[in-house]
Amino acid sequence: MIFKSKNRILKDNFYYRIKNNHISIPKSDFYILFYYLGNPLKRDSTTGSIIPTNDFDISLLQVSKEYLDDKMLLKKSRREDVIWISPFFNDQKIKLKGLQTFEKRSEDCSNFSNGASWGISEIGANKSDFCGSGVKIAIIDDGINISNSGLSYLNDVVDNEKKIAFKNFVEKLGDRSKLVGGMHGTQCASIICSRDVYFRKYSKLMRIGLARNIEKLIVSRVIPSFKYFDIIDLYEAILWSCREGADIISMSFGKSVAPLLLEELKNKQDQFKVDVINKIFWIFQETVRTIEFLINLVQYSKPTVFVSSAGNGSSRSFFGEYSRDAHLGYVRFPEIANNVLSVGAVTKYEGLLILDSKQNRGIDFVAPGDYTCTVSDNGSYKEFWDTSAAAPHVSGVIALWINAFESKNVEFNIQNLRKVLKETSKKTIQDGNNFFDTGFGFIQAPTDQNISVLNNL
Repeated sequence: MIFKSKNRILKDNFYYRIKNNHISIPKSDFYILFYYLGNPLKRDSTTGSIIPTNDFDISLLQVSKEYLDDKMLLKKSRREDVIWISPFFNDQKIKLKGLQTFEKRSEDCSNFSNGASWGISEIGANKSDFCGSGVKIAIIDDGINISNSGLSYLNDVVDNEKKIAFKNFVEKLGDRSKLVGGMHGTQCASIICSRDVYFRKYSKLMRIGLARNIEKLIVSRVIPSFKYFDIIDLYEAILWSCREGADIISMSFGKSVAPLLLEELKNKQDQFKVDVINKIFWIFQETVRTIEFLINLVQYSKPTVFVSSAGNGSSRSFFGEYSRDAHLGYVRFPEIANNVLSVGAVTKYEGLLILDSKQNRGIDFVAPGDYTCTVSDNGSYKEFWDTSAAAPHVSGVIALWINAFESKNVEFNIQNLRKVLKETSKKTIQDGNNFFDTGFGFIQAPTDQNISVLNNL
């Protein structure tokens, strides 16, 4: 039992709107029911909503439209334990864009500054007194390999509990807690929490991770390939991560919620395109609404921070200039949802911070995204690129800020965190002062120079 009851959630949900005739039942292949698990319920005398009497858990069930008609709308057999209904279509898979490992340079990582990866130095983490102690961070990705030196400490057992929890949502049978390697997930984890690794080239340890002493890493494998994954696996992974106590959930993937319909649209005659467009819009709208419902449900119970990469769908010329044939993409799913921190990427060139040419617009913050040294799935050291690398930088920095809040006895909540990140971020990025490109600026770790901002909360 992990979630707290909030009548606002129940009153605003999809099921409530159906029951009160605020909307008609959508045409859908299937529906995903989110329902209470294992607790008594009662009806609120004022609003008529069903609310749990204690903390509760949530489970998911995929059902047909016939089930919805029989079990949800007929008063005699209505399920009163359902908190949310999301339409689900046979062609609703999430198409991944930009989820790949970029190995543009084969030499072992050379972009270091002051004994650390350039991004860690630029963020100021090498000057921070904090290490992520006590923080639990979740990664939703393609898997992880912790046999390398930087992440092997996650095998440690503390108070009869390992420092890593893993669940495979791709495989439905067998031991789903058995670790499955993934290049992309390993590199994201490396940025977030790798300990220092030895480089023969420099004959010393070099820092490549931000929060090097987290309490637990929670890894969900939802991505079976670099093409598609099922949306229901993402919902399940979010809920499981929260059950494991995640303070931060880091996601570096996306972004099209109806790729098969988009392909269909290309082949439709003009008079039929509007129906397909309407269906795509409907799927997108309800998918975002469902993610926002889950985030609200989680954040009402605990101030869990959701971080997502902005995606790499743009095409700019160098130094952020927009040529006539430039294409500017905007954030999509899941980072477009409310209360998700959307992260863009920058690189450093001749001492200047420069926008990543492929970064989408409409973001909250930017972070190091190019020439980032990480540990790869096979244990070697590889450079990691674009917004996929930027999002874990923000997740790691937030872990340090959680420690800073605790050190000053300041309440940690989402509103306070956003205020601190905004006030401490660097504002000047070469040719990128447009808010749509840089958001509130380049993220910064807590240091002696900026920690006083907590005194104003």
